[in-house]
Amino acid sequence: MNNTKYSTDMEKITIERTLKTPFLNFDPENGLIELRGRSILENAQKMYEPLVDTWLDEYLKKPADKTIVEIELDYFNTGSSMWILRLLKKLEALNDLQKQVVVNWYHSDEDMEESGADFKELVYIPVNLISLN
Repeated sequence: MNNTKYSTDMEKITIERTLKTPFLNFDPENGLIELRGRSILENAQKMYEPLVDTWLDEYLKKPADKTIVEIELDYFNTGSSMWILRLLKKLEALNDLQKQVVVNWYHSDEDMEESGADFKELVYIPVNLISLN
């Protein structure tokens, strides 16, 4: 492994959107994490656990200097909500590593704006609430 700003042995993970699952892009080289679409999985753990508890843990060992999280969800269920919060809470570790992290929470309705505001209150990283209207 060389001394670049990210872990070179980490794979970029992209999962295409379906009717029940969001587009997911976990890109270590560019310090980018994206969730877009709907997340209404019956078993959210099956999809999110490998990303949040394996991929993200590895990423946090050698993160990019700046990590940008782009969340643009139309809707998510309770199971997905728990994993989104877990993802954001784990990213708080970047503060201790003196790396920059920014979450952009895009919303097009009041419910999603309120959800973003709730997450913003629960984590110690910057969360920008951005209206798509």
